Amino acid sequence: MKEFSLNLVEKLFYSSLFIFVSMSVFNFLPSGVSLKYFLLVTNWLTFMALFFGFFINFYRAFILKPFRSNKFFYFLLFLSLIFFILAGQKISWGRELMGDYIEHFIPKSIVTGLILLYFIIMPIIYRILKKGQYWLDFIGVPIPKLFHLVLFILMGILVSKANSPLSEILLEFGFSWIVLLMIWRPYNRKIYTRSSLHR
Repeated sequence: MKEFSLNLVEKLFYSSLFIFVSMSVFNFLPSGVSLKYFLLVTNWLTFMALFFGFFINFYRAFILKPFRSNKFFYFLLFLSLIFFILAGQKISWGRELMGDYIEHFIPKSIVTGLILLYFIIMPIIYRILKKGQYWLDFIGVPIPKLFHLVLFILMGILVSKANSPLSEILLEFGFSWIVLLMIWRPYNRKIYTRSSLHR
C-alpha cells in the first residue's frame, strides 16, 4: 500500500526517531547525561532537520527549474526560506540576527496546529479533487501520506507524557524530523524526480 510504503532508510530514520523520543520521555537516557547536554544535542538535531529541509527544497527548486513552471520554482524557494528562518531560530547567531519576532508573531502552538491541518487537508484535496491534484503538483506542494499523519499524532501523544521542561523541546524535535522526512519522500514524490520529466 503506497500510503505506508517505506524504503529501508525511512524505516531506520523513523525507528530511531521514536526510540530516541521514547527513551527521553521515559528517562531511559544513559547515566551521566545531564539535562543541559541532552537539550543541547536535541536542539542541534532539530536544527539539522530544519536545515536539511531548507537544502532539499532549495536544491529541488534549482535542479528542476528548467523543467517545471515558475510557480513550482518560487513555491519551493518559499518553502526553503521558511525552513531557513526556522533553522536560524535554533542557533545563537540566528536568534541574534532575527530576534524572537517570529515566535512572538506566530506562537508554536499555532504552528503545530497549522501543520496538523496541512497533514489532514492536503491529502484530502489531492485525492478527491482532480483539479486540486493538478494544481498542487503544478506548484510543487508535497503531499503527506496517511502514514505521516499517523506518526504526527502518535508523536504528539508520546511527547505529552514527558516532563514539562522536555515536552516542548521533544515536540519540536519530533515534528521537525517527521516534516523533513515527509518532504523528502511525500505521496507525490514523482513530481520531484528527474526520471519523470519529459525532455
